[in-house]
This record gives sequence, C-alpha cells and structure tokens, in this order.
Amino acid sequence: MQAVQKEQTPVIYSAGATKIYRFTFPVGKECIPMHWHDRMEILYVREGALTYIRGGEKGTLQVGQVLFIPPRMTHYARVTEDVVYDVLMFDVRYFYNETEVCREVLPGLFEGRTGLASVTEEREVLASVDRLCRQLPYDSLEAVAEIYALLGLLVRKGLTRPGVGKKEDGVRAIAVYLEENFEKELSTAVLCQRFGYTAAHLCRKFKRATGLTPGTYLKIYRLEQAYRMLRQNEGSVTQIAARCGFSDANYFTRCFTAHYQHPPTYYKKA
Repeated sequence: MQAVQKEQTPVIYSAGATKIYRFTFPVGKECIPMHWHDRMEILYVREGALTYIRGGEKGTLQVGQVLFIPPRMTHYARVTEDVVYDVLMFDVRYFYNETEVCREVLPGLFEGRTGLASVTEEREVLASVDRLCRQLPYDSLEAVAEIYALLGLLVRKGLTRPGVGKKEDGVRAIAVYLEENFEKELSTAVLCQRFGYTAAHLCRKFKRATGLTPGTYLKIYRLEQAYRMLRQNEGSVTQIAARCGFSDANYFTRCFTAHYQHPPTYYKKA
C-alpha cells in the first residue's frame, strides 16, 4: 500500500485565488503519490491516460475527462499511457461570501457534507475548466467569476450530492476530535464509546469517506505535528514524540523515518 501523507508544501495562489499547473509524465510513472490536502483540485487530461484512487474509489481518467478531488480526500494516480494533464487548484474557503447560496453550498464542499462526482465529460464543465487553465488570465476578476460559474455548473449538472454529504457528518466530527486530541491516548474503543458506533462500523464509515482508517489518520496527523515542532525546534526528539502521543521514542523514529524518508534528527539539524 502506498504511503499516505498530507501535502506539506503550501500553494501560493494568484491574485485570482487559483493555481494552475501542466504536467507531462511517461507511462508507468507514479504521477501523484498518495496524499491529501485542504484545497480542491481538478485534473483535465489533454493526452494519454492515468489510473487513480480517490478516497476508496478506483478508476481510469482518459483524454477529455475531468477528475474532481474534493478537499481532504486522499488521492493517487499512476500513468497508464504517456499523459499530459492540467491541474486547477483553489481553496473553496477563498470564495465564501455572505450570499445565502454560497453559505448553503460552499462550506458543504469544504467540510465533506456535500458529495462530489469523481469524473465527468460534460461539455460545459470541460469548457469552464479549459477557460480557467488556458484562456483567462489567472490573476483576473474574470477568473474569479469563472470559478463561481464552474461551482454553479457542478450544482446545476447534478455533479454535487448534498444529501449524500450528510451521511459523512459523523466522519468529519471524528476527524476533528482526532486532530483536537492527537496528544492523548486514543483507541478505536475510545472513539466507539464517544461516537456510538461499533468498531467495524466506525472503521468502515471512516475509511469509505477518507480512504484511511482512524488509526492511520491519527498517526499521520501526529507525525505532521511532530514535523512542525521539529522544524521550529520546540524540544528534543523524545519530548516531541511524547507531546504528539508517541509513548515510545524509538517507535516514533521508525514511523517518522518511514513517512518522511529521513529521521527526526535530520529536520532538527536542518
């Protein structure tokens, strides 16, 4: 199974609150390692094909198709045919405003309460993504307007599923609880007692929404916090391990090294 991590590199958005990349990869290349982040990404394949994992779902993305990656959803891709694709990135929260329709729709997308289709070939949606990636100045007011137009298309074309998202409210509550209490001893039994699920149902529900088990999610979050503390020199490796919920410093070092390809001391020295 691929290692999973939250992407650490912050995206510097344009004045229009978007970021656009074009990638070219040969067949067989792992073009997207398994990870997740808070922003939304939209992949538009121009040439070739790739296979993807999005949450717990697997599929193939081909020429003329768009893949939607919602905030905080794990994803991975490998090239099956020499590929060229564009990636449109934006943080949904940048587009919140006080209008009632935005208050109803956009927080649901960011928080996972609104489901989002995986792949589409819908022409209007492809045309909107194409304008953002190739035609409009990315730092213009027109680009901002086009993001709103694209989000409106997703709703109008039935690519969002507000009813489905409500089923995942409990998952987000579990994730928030793990993040807010990462330094404590948290087991599946503790989570089950707090949220009223059986162990099997809790793990199945959480993994369906995130692609991760609660234990894996917690471990990754703890390692992220440790990484931050190490870079800011907030204590010794043993102290930071304990503050991040690792009672065994040696186990922490093994997990950290496997996740970041370097031991904790490497980042303290850096």
